[in-house]
Formats: sequence, C-alpha cells, structure tokens
Amino acid sequence: MQVTCGEKNHESINEKMRNVFTESIPENFDQPIEGYRYGEEISISYESKLAGATKKMVVVLPANYDETKKYPVLYFLHGIFGTEQDWIKENIKYVVQNLVEQNKACEMILVSVDYYFAVGKPNLVRGFTDLKVYEAYDKFLKGLTEEIMPLLKQRFSVKEGRENTALIGFSLGGRECLYSMIKRPELFGGIGAFCPAPGLLEYTLTYIGTVHEDGLFNSREEITLPDPYKKTTKIMIVKGNQDDVVKDHPKLYHELLAENEVEHTYVEIDGAHDLTTSKVGVYNFVQSLFME
Repeated sequence: MQVTCGEKNHESINEKMRNVFTESIPENFDQPIEGYRYGEEISISYESKLAGATKKMVVVLPANYDETKKYPVLYFLHGIFGTEQDWIKENIKYVVQNLVEQNKACEMILVSVDYYFAVGKPNLVRGFTDLKVYEAYDKFLKGLTEEIMPLLKQRFSVKEGRENTALIGFSLGGRECLYSMIKRPELFGGIGAFCPAPGLLEYTLTYIGTVHEDGLFNSREEITLPDPYKKTTKIMIVKGNQDDVVKDHPKLYHELLAENEVEHTYVEIDGAHDLTTSKVGVYNFVQSLFME
C-alpha cells in the first residue's frame, strides 16, 4: 500500500484502524534494520516556569530531516514515576521509523517528554497515595501549550494544526492523553491511550495502598467531544488482558466514549501493564496518523 500523508480517505478513520489492527507484528519491529535510515535523536533541557525547574525532553527527527519541509508531531507520555527516557529506551524511534521506511507511516517528529510539573519539586515524589503527584502530572496540558509547543516551533520545522498533532501515553500518560483530548479537542487529531490509568472519573483503589481521587470530570456525560470532533479524531485505547494494575479502567473509558457516541478504536490484546503491550498499540496506531 502506498502511504500518502494528508490523503483523504472516506472510510471512517477509526473503523480503518480497527480493521487493520494486528498483534502479529514482525520480531524486529523495534530494532534497527540494516539499510534503513534513522533520524537524529536530540536531548533538550529547558527552564520551566510552570514547574520552577529544569525540564527535559527527547526529540527524534525524521531521517533526512529538511528544514524547508514541515513535519507533524507525535508526543509520547511516560507512566507514573517515569521520565522522558522511558519510551526512548524502548526503541520507539525504530518502531516508528521502520514503518516510515516500509512506507506504512508518514514522516513525523517524535517528542518524548517529562511531564511532571510540580512547582518547587523538580524530583518525583515517590508514593501512589500522594495526590500532589497526580496534580503535578495533570498540569501537562498547560505545560504543553505554554512551554513545550512554543519551544519546538522555535527550534524545529513543525507542521501545526490538530490534524498534524497527536499524543500517545502509557498508564498515567494514557489518562493524560484522554484528559487533554477532552479539554482541548481542537488541538489534537490523534490520541493513543495504552493501558490508561484511572482518574477521569472518581475512583478508589486499595491494592497499591488506598488511593482516592475525585476525578478530573464530574459525570459520565463529560467524557465526550464536541460534535465536530466525534468522528474526526483518531482515538485508540488498548487494554492488556493480563493488566493487574489499571485492571478494567481502559474498558471503562471505551464504554464511556461509546455511550457518548465518540468514534474510537478499542482493542484488548494479550499483554500486561507495560510498554511491551503499549508498543503493539504504537505499531498499529502510527500507521493511521497524519492522513486526513
């Protein structure tokens, strides 16, 4: 299949993802392949006013990056207590750029961010029961729009607009992707939530210590998108059937979106609560990105 970035496809964008989703992926899908081209990996530090600290991100440019061209951007969010290095260590560059070399995905800039914005606390607070930890992560959207996006626009050749901007997240990162999508649907054309953590609605957990959050939204009806975005946002939620951490919360998010008639792709696969499961989602998800 010839991939044409920006090409119109009249099939439902989420239906297409469901129809082609596969767990049967090549053994070397996340490894460098001889003869393939790979882009430069750049570590960036910046002073965050929101966090009151130095923050980091890793940017991976497309192979043969050309400043006269503009490229869509895919952001990666780690799980709780993670760093901007988590996805990088999992060879996410190779997952995406191998697909580009195989003409199965569009060229894109990859950005793996540290999105813990705790004012005056640059180091992670360890403890699932400390609600200030979750509050610091929930500031991601503000950090993205006020600090990260402007910095990237200044330094790299970024193609703007929701159709050129996507988020992928694991665990708490998956929750933040869904939260960002609902709060600012005009910003994001693609959302991948892999093993997403609870927190969009009120919940209580007792198996990692007693954790209770009131929820980022007050009702099931709020887990939705405005009508113009219900069928024009590429949304994938992946649940590992051996996930004993977030358990059935990914399925709950699927049910909430279905109730509110938001088109999306929901897949349960053989996997646990980890980036191995998530990379299967990434492999499938990026093949639909940045094509209208």
